[in-house]
Amino acid sequence: MTTIATLVTRVQLYLQDQDAQGWTLPQVETQLREVIARLGRQQLLGEVVWQQVVAGQPEYLFAESTVEFLDVLYDGRSLRPVQETSMSRLRRDWDQTQGEPQYFTVPLEPPETVKLIPIPFNSGDPTPATLPRPITGPVEGNLVVFLWDNPQAAGNATLALPEALEDAVVFLTVADLTGQDSPYHDKEKNQCFQTLGMLIVQQLLGE
Repeated sequence: MTTIATLVTRVQLYLQDQDAQGWTLPQVETQLREVIARLGRQQLLGEVVWQQVVAGQPEYLFAESTVEFLDVLYDGRSLRPVQETSMSRLRRDWDQTQGEPQYFTVPLEPPETVKLIPIPFNSGDPTPATLPRPITGPVEGNLVVFLWDNPQAAGNATLALPEALEDAVVFLTVADLTGQDSPYHDKEKNQCFQTLGMLIVQQLLGE
């Protein structure tokens, strides 16, 4: 875990502006959050989330920072993503049927909600898992969701970023700030840090 304050300090170090004479702390933080949001939209920031399934409850809410759901597992099996319009063509009462979930849909925008189809008739085990299991609860009868995340969307002060992404965020923030039209514009530093940041991003994207 890292903090926005730690990233701001790193950016100031590379800017050689530790006394915030060239760029104010709010300017640096705003630019950091913009870069993080940009990387989130590029689907670089992933997270695994566990939720207990409750009998009779079809919808499950996730963080407002969710960009997209990559995979939804129920009882250890991947559910097939579908559109509500497609389900309506197959069966008129699809949203009333109970059973073992086979599909999921994302009914709202932004994509914070997963709706299970059919509606689960059993509740999952709420018992927390003991470490070192990689998720926070038992898989049996519950949801394990892989999603793309924009961790700054809720204004979080603490972020779970891989070390390589921390570097990319810092380098690209320095590039953005030094590329702005201001008395502190620095073309060489802008190009250098833009190249460093993009090299990391391209490596992570497999390009």
